[in-house]
Amino acid sequence: MKEVSSLSINKKNTVLNSATLYQKRKFSIASFISNCFYKIYHWMEDKFLERKNVDLSRLNLIRQCDKERLNDLDFLEKDLLPALGLNDEFIEAFPTELHAHCGKGVFHWQYPNQFSKYLCFLSQFNIRSYLEIGIRWGGTFLIILEYLKRFGNIKRAVAIDFIDSPIIEKYKQQEPIVEFYRYDTQNEIFRDFINKQPSFDLVFIDGDHSQAGCFYDFNSLYDNAKIITFHDIVDDHWKGVGRVWKHIKEEFSHIYDFHEFIDQYESIQKQSGLSCLGIGVAVRKGTF
Repeated sequence: MKEVSSLSINKKNTVLNSATLYQKRKFSIASFISNCFYKIYHWMEDKFLERKNVDLSRLNLIRQCDKERLNDLDFLEKDLLPALGLNDEFIEAFPTELHAHCGKGVFHWQYPNQFSKYLCFLSQFNIRSYLEIGIRWGGTFLIILEYLKRFGNIKRAVAIDFIDSPIIEKYKQQEPIVEFYRYDTQNEIFRDFINKQPSFDLVFIDGDHSQAGCFYDFNSLYDNAKIITFHDIVDDHWKGVGRVWKHIKEEFSHIYDFHEFIDQYESIQKQSGLSCLGIGVAVRKGTF
């Protein structure tokens, strides 16, 4: 498996000097602290999730929609994706015109002006297998899977998180191609699991948002994915992901073609001065 360190690409037969080992140890500590915080945060979310009434019937909006409309960017952004229901934990991150859709449906945490373009981009590929790391409420996973089903012959969809997901467990009852595994992706147990799997056509990384943690997920999946998607590549709250994305673009341009969906809402940027979310896609050359 090809390894990418947080500082450089480890070439074959390269000897790690003491400075590099120190840096790796430092990043390991940072990743451990970040991971502990992330787990506590997710535990709090899990408790809050028990009170959420996720409406899986909203997915019928995708299933029953005319296929031509599913490739209409304007329709996806302004109608379908808001109607599917948005997250409401940090409602101030969404423009006021979307507030009526927050806290409903499948609670996906995406900007419709980014997610719409990403979905249309995916529709050109015949994606047969999908893996998502860090499924949260499950909204993004559910929408991507239902959308892919309309444009290809998807046979397998795998959801990963280190907490239980009652939403995905419920969804599995109506969708037999779905698998859910409770893994912490920041260890060799998860890597062993991935190494035993057939290659995935599409992977969505939205797990540990520290620089070291995001690199670790990329390392785990580098040899086993045709398309790797990163979430939050321009988010000012999670700068580690952006640094990983920048590094991969610089060092792996001979392997991947890169695409970004990073539109912002002007009202939010004026109000906070921050950029939010952002989707980056690395498509391995010659695979489709």
